[in-house]
Amino acid sequence: AYFALSCLLISWECREMELRALNFARSFPQLSPSQRWLQHAALGSEVKSLDDRLSPLIRYAFLQRLAYLGLDLARQSCEVTLPFSLVHYLFRHVMFLSALAWTLWRIGKLNFAIYEKLHNVVMDLLPRNWADLGHRPGVKQEEVVLQRMHMEDWYKYLQHNIDSGRREACVCVFALRFAAKSHVVALSVLTLL
Repeated sequence: AYFALSCLLISWECREMELRALNFARSFPQLSPSQRWLQHAALGSEVKSLDDRLSPLIRYAFLQRLAYLGLDLARQSCEVTLPFSLVHYLFRHVMFLSALAWTLWRIGKLNFAIYEKLHNVVMDLLPRNWADLGHRPGVKQEEVVLQRMHMEDWYKYLQHNIDSGRREACVCVFALRFAAKSHVVALSVLTLL
């Protein structure tokens, strides 16, 4: 029961933070440059504190389940008469492995929302031709240049975090920083099965 509650708590916390990251990504175009940096920094510090809070719980959940799997496998191989088959072994642990997979997926979705989702929003804000913006009435060339520099800074910052795997603000699983990029495909395949 503690294991299931641990997985549920981790998933719930990650989902709540993911919703906040998605709200930030949605409101990104309406925010001023200073508001963007302040909200992103605040969101990053909240994710770091969430990682600090959840890290022992994540380690406990994963190590406990792996230890139980190993102990059951050792017990099964040591007994002369096999009281349960491999199928029984898998059914005994399938619920717990599903809970671990769900927890890992939730963590990955949160990490995806922090960087990749925001990166997609910034990419949508970048116009195809910056020169077109300066020819509108009331828009000065300096404003266009500043907007372009600001958006390119955001783009480079997010791209660097994604490509380098640095992901300063993310929830780690055993020091592994990842994002569930293919979560939509995986869920689609799972529903087809």
